Amino acid sequence: MPYASRTAYRAFRDDVETEEDPDLRERYLKDVRRANKGNYSARRLGELHDALLYKSDERYHERRRFIARWGGPSHTEIANNLHAYFNRHVRDAPFREGASAYYYQFSSKSLGEGGQGSVRLGLRRKEGQPRYQFLCAIKKIRYENGGDGKMWAKKEAENMLRVWGCMAFTQIWACQDNPLTRTMFIAMEYFNGCELLLWKHNFLVISDALLRHVAREVLVGLDFLHTRAGLIHRDLSMRNIMMDVAYCVKIIDLGYATSITHPDDQQGVGFKAFRDPDIKRIRRITPAADIWSLGMVILHLNYGYRYPCDGARVVDQWVSVHLKTESEDPRHDWRKERRIPKVVLDIRFDSAAKCKDAPPA
Repeated sequence: MPYASRTAYRAFRDDVETEEDPDLRERYLKDVRRANKGNYSARRLGELHDALLYKSDERYHERRRFIARWGGPSHTEIANNLHAYFNRHVRDAPFREGASAYYYQFSSKSLGEGGQGSVRLGLRRKEGQPRYQFLCAIKKIRYENGGDGKMWAKKEAENMLRVWGCMAFTQIWACQDNPLTRTMFIAMEYFNGCELLLWKHNFLVISDALLRHVAREVLVGLDFLHTRAGLIHRDLSMRNIMMDVAYCVKIIDLGYATSITHPDDQQGVGFKAFRDPDIKRIRRITPAADIWSLGMVILHLNYGYRYPCDGARVVDQWVSVHLKTESEDPRHDWRKERRIPKVVLDIRFDSAAKCKDAPPA
């Protein structure tokens, strides 16, 4: 390979390998393999490189507009208007991180509301160091005398501590109880993304490469949740999986998670469309319920709400998943063991052959 072609090839290969968009990365990896065999000239490599950069920049700005409309404000926007978000008109007083010098300040920006509380934008600061400030999300849960809100808040905080260090989940920073106002506060990292339901409604067509990426990232998180934290999520759905502009995927809402060995509830929760029907049949909750829910999430991402598979065959037909474990025994079947393997190496999605035998919707 001539020097000019070799230089163009290296630049093109490096940009393809570091591309954030899974669809563009897989598409241009084929050209990288052809160029490695010497099938492309330096001029052709330059044209492919320019096309990659143009499409990558165009899709990036499209995702940024989508996140700006449906998600929270970006870090740059907050930094430029810090006095507008954290002004003196906020009624909630800051709360401290135990007896340390760190305290959390509320903003006037609401990030969302749910059945158990509301989430607002916050700021972590340190006394005596005005430059020390980090953005965070603060979940505010009110409870009454004898109510379950306090118990659920403590349970969610404990579950978030058990998955600390895994980047597939939002990281908790502090949990504080205010008995005077009967309020629990959970401070966690600020993740500027949108739930998968909004991604599907906005982009409509989700590529197979992005489906593989979402499945791979969620499976890595579920592997950590099941094998290391010893928990079952139980409420995995399109609303509890978020993705940001850089295709970083995070699993949220661990309030309904329960222990694998000593579950406090044997029933499924959340949306019925994502709930494993085997829970009623075997009358107990297992880690396989989260795998079923992930399969339904991928089905909804690909087909919307009209997918050509019934619930009884969805696990075998939603995706062709090849999970290689530490054991190379061909008789190994992770579905029968009702758990996911420890090592997830390869995930392949075949949209053309997954539902051939299913009746039309």
